[in-house]
Amino acid sequence: MSPSEPALIADAVTHAFGGRPALADCSFAVPAGSVTALVGRNGAGKTTLLRAAAGLLHPDHGAVTIPAGARIGFLAQDAPLYRQLTVAETLRLGARLNPVWDAPFAASFAAGLPASARVGRLAPGLRARLGLALALGKRPDLLLLDEPLAALDPVARAEAVAVLMGEAAGRGTTIVLSTHAVADLAGVCDHVVELHRDETGSSMP
Repeated sequence: MSPSEPALIADAVTHAFGGRPALADCSFAVPAGSVTALVGRNGAGKTTLLRAAAGLLHPDHGAVTIPAGARIGFLAQDAPLYRQLTVAETLRLGARLNPVWDAPFAASFAAGLPASARVGRLAPGLRARLGLALALGKRPDLLLLDEPLAALDPVARAEAVAVLMGEAAGRGTTIVLSTHAVADLAGVCDHVVELHRDETGSSMP
C-alpha cells in the first residue's frame, strides 16, 4: 500500500435495512497509516460502514474502496469466536487460517488469558482481548474495529489503546474504529468522522 494512497475511500455509501435507512451518501477518505475514529449515536451507521469496508456487506449505492492487495483485519463488537475452543486452540487456529501470522505478538497480547479456558466461559472483556489478539496477529495493513474498547476495563482499555497506537506508529497500520469511548482516544486519533442521523433517519458524515 503506497503511503500517498488512501487506505480507505467511502464514496457516497448508501444502505438501508428493510426500507429503514442506515447510511445516506456517506463519503470520506482515510489516509494510510492514520488512526480514524467513527463516532455517532447508536444507529448512526458505524457498524454498517465497517462491515461494508470489510467486504461483509454490499451497499445499496456507492462503494467502499480498499487498495488492491491490502490485508484487512476486522473485529466485530461481539468478538465472534468459536466458543467451544480454548484460548490456546483459538490462537493456533488463527495461525492456520492466516498466511501472515505473528504468533509471538498474538500470544503477548493474549498474555494473562487462561490458555486452557473455553472461549465461551470467558468474561466479555477477556473475549474482546482475545479477539483483538487475533485481529492484530494477522498483521493487517488496514485494521477495522467495531467498538473494540466497550467490553474492556479501564486498565485493559489503556493497554489496548497503547498497542493500537504502537501498531500505527511503528508499522504504519491504518486503523479505523467505531467508539463511544471518545475520552479514551483523546489525543491519539489523527481523524474523527462523526456520523449523524438526519431528519429522514438516514446517516451521513
